[in-house]
Amino acid sequence: MAAVGFLTTSALAQYDYYAQPAWLNIAPVQILPEVLTTTLVTTNGVADMKMFDGVAAMYVNLQAVFSTNWAGAAATGAVWAITSPNGISNWVYLSNYSVATAATYYYTNYYGTSNNQFTITTNNYFTPGVVTTAVPGTAGFAGQYYVQNPFTNYGPIATGITNANYLVGFNTADQNRFLGLVFVVGGNTNVYWTGSGVLVGRRSNPRYY
Repeated sequence: MAAVGFLTTSALAQYDYYAQPAWLNIAPVQILPEVLTTTLVTTNGVADMKMFDGVAAMYVNLQAVFSTNWAGAAATGAVWAITSPNGISNWVYLSNYSVATAATYYYTNYYGTSNNQFTITTNNYFTPGVVTTAVPGTAGFAGQYYVQNPFTNYGPIATGITNANYLVGFNTADQNRFLGLVFVVGGNTNVYWTGSGVLVGRRSNPRYY
């Protein structure tokens, strides 16, 4: 029996040999219909978070695309996540989540022998916190330190936006099992919207995909 148990455990462990995180496509990239002065609410399919363990990260994108000569058209959007214990009813806002801070870094790479032979790249990042400079008289030390963004958010992830990318982190054990992503957009028939969302995290079991 001991030999059988050993072989079974070994086989299960090889399901995720490369230790890759689980990716759950909550909201595939989609074009949201044009809207008039009314508001369009799009609720995506229900996602089961059973496969996740610990903190997961959700990447969300909502973007307004203006028709030609309508760059000044009115447009406003919002996005939020909802959870439910059964995936059917009792939906509530995602709670106790943290929103990452967007940051931009510039890298200069010299590829030649003269000063004008270089490439500058712009890398956009999300960081789960911010770098803060200590006040010696208050903190008791000098220099910079890293402060984690708090896991205290509740309600909509963003409102009143036209173009935005967000990275949201939350502990899956603190949430209901089922997750949904909602896009709310408004404007006029000269504005199109696109939206998407992906959840990435550690698998609770290597068999879950």
